[in-house]
Amino acid sequence: MDYILYLLVSFVSLYLSHRLSMKYTESQSNIIFCVYFLFMAYTGSQHYNIFFNGTFFESWFFVEFDQIHVDGLFKTISLIMLILNVMTIPPSKFRRVSNLLRK
Repeated sequence: MDYILYLLVSFVSLYLSHRLSMKYTESQSNIIFCVYFLFMAYTGSQHYNIFFNGTFFESWFFVEFDQIHVDGLFKTISLIMLILNVMTIPPSKFRRVSNLLRK
């Protein structure tokens, strides 16, 4: 259950990060970029902390993660999510992936 919860929160944050990146690409607004950057730093720091330190922050998007034991699978998932999170840097690389899937 812990893996499912972590994946669910990670994919929601990845989707929101992608949407903020696309919004910034369309509008070129500094405020949107600041919001995107803070959001990406917040989500990326959780993945970074899991992969390198082997611990969770106490709460992440209002979900309690402090009692979860980090093992090798969590570290692998966090590395993948960290890489995917970096792919959302404007312009988001997921736009190309979604265009390929629509064809």
